[in-house]
Amino acid sequence: MWELGLAFESVDKFREALTRFVVEEKVVVDKYVNQPTRVRCKCKDGCPWHLFASYDSGTKDFVVKKYIPIHIYEPTNKNKLCNSKYLAEKFKDRIRKQPNIRIFKFQQLVRKELGLYVGRSICRKARNKVLNDIMGDHVLEYSRILDYRDEMLRSNPSSTCVVKLSEETFEGGKKIFVGFYICFDALKKAFKAGCRPCIGLDGCFLKGIYKGQLLVAVCKDGNNQMLPLAWAVVEVENKSNWT
Repeated sequence: MWELGLAFESVDKFREALTRFVVEEKVVVDKYVNQPTRVRCKCKDGCPWHLFASYDSGTKDFVVKKYIPIHIYEPTNKNKLCNSKYLAEKFKDRIRKQPNIRIFKFQQLVRKELGLYVGRSICRKARNKVLNDIMGDHVLEYSRILDYRDEMLRSNPSSTCVVKLSEETFEGGKKIFVGFYICFDALKKAFKAGCRPCIGLDGCFLKGIYKGQLLVAVCKDGNNQMLPLAWAVVEVENKSNWT
């Protein structure tokens, strides 16, 4: 796929193509110069394979300036360019279908499809990157939970929303999220106006990045359909959290 004069619209596009080629063809990278205006990649000593590209000020493209395609070095089961960014892009569809895939299963998948060994930390970073792209950054989302509470109360007057934080304050004045409770006013009115005077309680475990339990109070309306009344996220299910 490589040839002299081959142009890419940016250095990022070139890096993506280079990484994909090196990993799939099992080129054992020994020297890798990675700069904004030039990228050089060489195989192990004794192997002539060599690729160099740099920014062309005339065309504004990133152009291949030197390429020696001869590759004689025996491939190994490790590749330094098979990083978390590459794995996230390569296996993003698989991770979307199996968001809870175990790390060792992910390692086995990489070994089966690419013939490479990749460490647990790299696989974990790749999986987390895909999940963050799908569901958003958990740290950022939790940091805005008080904004969510304020907006919910503003747009739903007479509703109830409680965010419980740790009593202890940490560096930078930050506190740790402990629990969350919400009950919309419309649901309270619906229960009083048209539901049987009976409330059911249920709970389940949260198995995402941040563990905990989801507790729900439900009732049945006049059509015998389930109507959620209130719900809460807590650390553990106990009498105190239910009351």
